[in-house]
This record gives sequence, C-alpha cells and structure tokens, in this order.
Amino acid sequence: RVVVTFSFHLVPAGLLFDTALREMAATVVPSGVGNTELQATLLKDLQVTGYIGTASFLLNLLGRCKDLGYVFGKDIVLKRAVLTGEKVPDSMRESFERDYGIETGQVYGTADLGLFAYECGEHKGMHVCEEVFLEIVEPKSGIPVAPGEVGEIVVTYFDKTLPMVRYGTGDLSFLETG
Repeated sequence: RVVVTFSFHLVPAGLLFDTALREMAATVVPSGVGNTELQATLLKDLQVTGYIGTASFLLNLLGRCKDLGYVFGKDIVLKRAVLTGEKVPDSMRESFERDYGIETGQVYGTADLGLFAYECGEHKGMHVCEEVFLEIVEPKSGIPVAPGEVGEIVVTYFDKTLPMVRYGTGDLSFLETG
C-alpha cells in the first residue's frame, strides 16, 4: 500500500506514479497534497508501507503522526519512501532512516518527460536512464559545462509520441563522471 502525495489534477505527477505502482501490483492510495491530519490517519488505518512525494511533506507528515500519538513500528508501518520534487538533504535522509526506519530513494523527472533519473542504494547521485541523453549546460548560452560545474539540465529524449530535443528543464545540477 503506497500513498501518493502528489496532485492528480493539473499536473501529471500523481497519475504517472499511479500508473507505475499499478504495474507493480501495488495498492495505490491517491491522497494528493495537504490535509496532514487526514493523511496521518490514512497511514495508520490503512497500514501504508510506501510513500511517494516530497521529503519536506514526509517530514511534516511524520511530525503530525507524532503529534497524534501514533507509535512508529506499531501504528505507523511506513517502510519505504520515493522522494522527488526537491533535493533531499543528507541530514533529512539520515533522520528518515535512523529515527523512523524508512528506506529512502530519490528520483528525478519533469512533467513533460516523466521520470528519467534515479538513485541506487548507494545514495551517491542519480543514474540517468539509457534512453535519455542528458547535458549540463551554461543556462544562457546552452554550451555544455565541464564535469563538476553547475549548469542547467538539458535533456534529449526520442520518444515516438513526443520527442524532445535539448529540452531545458530550468533545474540546476552538475555531472559526476564516477
């Protein structure tokens, strides 16, 4: 049972995760955003084991569970969290794993392309899917920057339905070659 805390309207995130989870035969709880007290109750009553959303909302939700007196490991049995939409600070990840026993992983994508980068169990950065050509470029000129230099993420993806050539995400990152 996985709670999806992204919106299911106006943006495709909720539906994209819903489709993927159903392919994996997971039970999807489409909770959307906000309503932390209701969502904390859903976690408890439905014995939800998975979470998809932002790290900051998960932190808020876990705090609300504590405020309501729910006991982790008994009332709340959350085991895994797929985090996206924002960078997860190492200290926050460590808290999720140490304080709550929640295994975490990050994914990256855009509304136009879907998910195309993911983190493995080593948590040392993202791996880009093979179908995607990713560049890190100087935002104004579009010229690629050297590994380790910060620039805009630009993606080329030759999808049959909606090919994207040098799609600028507007997000900043850097490339590691290790």
